[in-house]
Parts: sequence; structure tokens; C-alpha cells
Amino acid sequence: VVLSEDGTRLIADRDGQPSIDANGAVSVFESLTIKGDVNFKTGNIKFRGNVLVTGTVREGFIVECEDLTANEINGAVIRTSGNLQISNGIVNADIQTQGNVQAKFLNRVKLYGFKDVMITREIMESTIIISGALNNETGRVTASTICAGKGMTLKQVGTGKSEYSVLKAGSDDLIQWLETTYDAKIEDCTKSIDIINEQKNKYDNIFNSLHIDIAGRTLAQEKILKRIDYLKSRKKLKVSKEEIKELEASVRKADEKIRAVFAQQDNILEKSKGCEEKINALNNEIRQIQTRKKNIMESLRQNKGSAEIKILKKLYPGTKIKGTQASMIIKQEFGPSRFKEIDTQDPEIPKLIIHQPLKP
Repeated sequence: VVLSEDGTRLIADRDGQPSIDANGAVSVFESLTIKGDVNFKTGNIKFRGNVLVTGTVREGFIVECEDLTANEINGAVIRTSGNLQISNGIVNADIQTQGNVQAKFLNRVKLYGFKDVMITREIMESTIIISGALNNETGRVTASTICAGKGMTLKQVGTGKSEYSVLKAGSDDLIQWLETTYDAKIEDCTKSIDIINEQKNKYDNIFNSLHIDIAGRTLAQEKILKRIDYLKSRKKLKVSKEEIKELEASVRKADEKIRAVFAQQDNILEKSKGCEEKINALNNEIRQIQTRKKNIMESLRQNKGSAEIKILKKLYPGTKIKGTQASMIIKQEFGPSRFKEIDTQDPEIPKLIIHQPLKP
């Protein structure tokens, strides 16, 4: 993408799908189509563009891309910097996305998203943490935890027999999760740097020991050479030629050993330089993570939350309702309802969740 001369337009320099990510970067992505499933035949998919899967993303496989469109996801790991659109359902999957999500149902899914989620049928035994809003106006939520920064609209929560659900609105738990995730990545890099630094110090110590060894061998060799020169210069002395030959042989052996130690020293130096390159790469990765963290945190914090939960049909007892500070456990069955967190005048209880009936 290039900027027009007058600075008012962005112009694509290739064919593809335009996109803007969470950092505000505008790109144009090419597309990849997988006819059938993502499985052992295709392997994992890592594509800097949009991916269309006509079948299912199978268990144990990873897809990383911009937008992902698929028929189903079953047991896969999904990472998208754009939207996720699934024709049917998502089962037992680990999903992180910066775009909107749409699917028919979720079952045992962990979903972390930057934008809105729309599920038309059931949400079962899943964890959803998003900055946007959740829409499940035509489905049912059971045994799930949902944290939506911009609130949620649900048809039914619970069945009377299922495990309780937790519904949290207005508080952007995604920011906390991202901070923890980024900090963990930085900590991993820092630990790796410490380990590599320790190894580099060992190589440097070996290098210095070899340097001392070379110096000692060189000094001993010089003494032998001086002895040979001395013997050769004293022609009147009755010196055995065999002795000189032995000394010269010692010099040659010493020279071979010195060259071998030099080669060993060069090898150790290369290993030390390799460690230094790895450390520089990890430090660069830390800086990149810190930049991504800063940009994404700033972008997400600009979103205003909504501490409101709407129930269109029925809410079963045991469900826990949470806002930014206040919470309540539902003790009775409710019909169409609105739950909202409000400010109070009581400094000891600054927030309170209130219930309002919704008109059918």
C-alpha cells in the first residue's frame, strides 16, 4: 500500500483483500484456498494473507493467517489478525483473533478476541474473552465463562441441569490477558538470554584459557629455538647433530600443537559469536513484543466498555453476573431482563448491579 501524493488516499500496489489491523496498519493480502480439510496432507498453514478452507481444520493442526473462512474447526489452534468466519461450529479449539468471529456453535472452546463475536446456536463449556460485544440472540449458553468489554445479548443462559455460567460485561479482561501473555513472552526471552549468556561466558572463559595455553606453548617454543640457534652458533662445541634434530622435531611438534589450539580457539570464538547473535536476536524480539504490546494496549484502551447484559428469553439460577467491580449470583429464574452496573453514592460499595425487566 502506498500513500497518494496529496496524502489523502491509500493505493494498493497489488490485487487482494484490503485490511486494517489492531495497530492501525493498512495492508492488502493475497488469498489461499485449501480444497478440503487442513490435515496431515496439507500440514499446518502459516500464510500472510486470507485463507479459505472448504472443509474442516482438523485436530492438532495450526492455522495462522489474516482472515480465515472455513466450514468447521475441530481441535485446532487458530491465530488470525483478521476475521474468523465459520459456516458450522467450532469444537475443542484454541482461538486468538484480532477481528470479528462468526459461527453457529462453540463447544469446549477458548476464544480470545479483539472485536465482536456472533454465535447463532449454542455456546457450551467455553471460555470467551473479548473486547467487543457478544451476540447470541438465537442460541443458548451453558457452563461457560463469557467476558465481553462491550456487553452481551443472549437468548437463554442455563438449562436447570447444566453447570453454572459466568457472565462479565464492561471490564476488558482481554487487556489483562494480553498483558500477562506479552509479559510471559518477554520473560521467556529474558530467561533464554540468561541461559545463552551463561553459555557465552563459558565459551569466553575457555577462549581465555586457550589464549594462555597458546602463550605458554609459544614461549616454550621460543626457548627451544634460542637453544638451537645457540648450539649452531658455537661451532667449536662438540654438539651432537642428533640433539639438534631432536630439538627441531620438538619445535615442529610444538608448532602443530599451537596451530591445533588456535583452531580450537577459532571454533570457540565462533560459538561465542553465535551466542551473541542469538542474544541480539532475542533482545530485538523483546523490543518488538514491547512495541506490539504498547500499540495494542493503546488501541484497546480507547474502546469504551458497556457493563450491560441483556437476556431475551430466560436466565436460570446459579448464573453469576459481573461488572467492572460489582457482582451478583442469580437466585431465581428470570425472564427477559437487563443487568447493568451503575455507580452508587456509597464509597464502601461504589458499584452495584441492578436488574430491569425487558419488555417482550
